[in-house]
Formats: sequence, C-alpha cells, structure tokens
Amino acid sequence: MFIHEAIAEAEKDRKDPRKHIQRKKWKSPSVFGTHKICPTDTPDGCLYYSPASKMWTGGWQPTKEDLIADDWELASVFDR
Repeated sequence: MFIHEAIAEAEKDRKDPRKHIQRKKWKSPSVFGTHKICPTDTPDGCLYYSPASKMWTGGWQPTKEDLIADDWELASVFDR
C-alpha cells in the first residue's frame, strides 16, 4: 500500500499495536530488526525507530522513493 494508506490504516484502531508503519524493503534478517515510522501531528513530525540504536528520534526525512513506494505496511513496535 502507499504511505497515506498505511497511515490511515494505522490510525483506525489506536489500541492495535500495529500503529507504526514500515516498508517491506526495510525488512532484514539482521539481529537489529526493522526500521519503523510513527506518524505524528507534533512538531517532531514522523518519529523514526532505528533498530541499531534501539531508540526513536524525531524529524524523519523520507526520500522521494519512500514517498512514492507502494510497499508500505503496518508494523508493531514489538516486531523485530
């Protein structure tokens, strides 16, 4: 799905642990896990989870490829 569709789907049920989004392209079998995005309406913009540092940071800056990609999906913060 496209990024706007993934965000809308994640917003449907805020109790669902899959309120984050990721690209299928980002999935890897690494020990670190998968990068995730948490869209917000805060001044921080979209929060970005880095599996290497195991922390969330604000101000994710998508590439043009990220914005037009159709491989977005829901992700749980608990998924690796």
